[in-house]
Amino acid sequence: MTKFLTCIAVLQCVERGQLELDGDVAKVMPELKHPRILLSHEEGQEPVYRPASQPVTLRHLLTHTGGLSNWNPNFNRLPKTKAREGKPFLHDDVLDAFHFELIREPGTEFEYASGVDFAGKMVERANPGHTLGSYLQTHVFSPLDIHDATFHLEQHTEAFRARIPPAYIRNGDDPTGALSPFSLQTIIQDPITGDFGRGGLYTTASSLLKIYAAILRRDERILRPESLDALFTPQLPGDGRAGVPKGLDTYFDADNAYSRAVLGTIPSGSLINFGLGELMPGVDVEGRRSKESIAWSGGANCYWWIDKKKGVAGLYLSQLRPHGDKKTVEFLTAFEDAVYRTVG
Repeated sequence: MTKFLTCIAVLQCVERGQLELDGDVAKVMPELKHPRILLSHEEGQEPVYRPASQPVTLRHLLTHTGGLSNWNPNFNRLPKTKAREGKPFLHDDVLDAFHFELIREPGTEFEYASGVDFAGKMVERANPGHTLGSYLQTHVFSPLDIHDATFHLEQHTEAFRARIPPAYIRNGDDPTGALSPFSLQTIIQDPITGDFGRGGLYTTASSLLKIYAAILRRDERILRPESLDALFTPQLPGDGRAGVPKGLDTYFDADNAYSRAVLGTIPSGSLINFGLGELMPGVDVEGRRSKESIAWSGGANCYWWIDKKKGVAGLYLSQLRPHGDKKTVEFLTAFEDAVYRTVG
């Protein structure tokens, strides 16, 4: 849920000339200056690198084509990997949690990674005195009368914290399997130092729907028309299998949890693309969303979509792990069917 809000913040900064979509991010993010591609890192040996042939851009970060990775095995012996052992996935600050090394040339392949987190850090640096959370409060939440969103529960009352529903994890591969209590603090540190562009924002369904409605009505307090149009424009070439962008073609026809997390209700085998931070169907889905829609998901089986053509937005929230739960996607599909039957 957080990722889309970060993308809105980024596009606002682009509108004001604070950031560039296609310029070298090193102007604001010097940690990615002269990016290096990690080729190998064998036990007892120094890592082997080669320089990337082109810079990383903000467009690369938003489309997850920056060459970054979260889980590449070559990272396992790097000092940063060892330093974060035993910590939640999102911990401390963005600069502590993720690697700056690349695993491939920028702009060549989709891989979901830390690009949106680095983009959120760029928003902070382009707006001195702001964290990502305070920026969003000033430029997105307050204009829409949203006052219950935060990255930092420790800054609020116990009554605020008590509004968070308990989380569960489904045991085994059985989609109807029993649920056990699960602590989201194994994923998101609480309290946490930094604001992460990909996740960790606490808010309500009604607040998120206010934002999606603002996008549908083309509210220029949030984004200018050209930015709104860019949100709904496919960004990647169809250079992979079956005309699906390379990297995304790993998921478009597979039957596994990660593919379900990526596709949501888009039928397996359908043409897909990626926008400025969101998944896009390449064709209209019969009886449901149009190809002029954007969607994405969150790690506790939370899903949203905004359909520009049909004027519909939807939100499905849960506190269930693991991501891509099969039963959840069945419920989500039934929910989306019902929404479109209702609106006609």
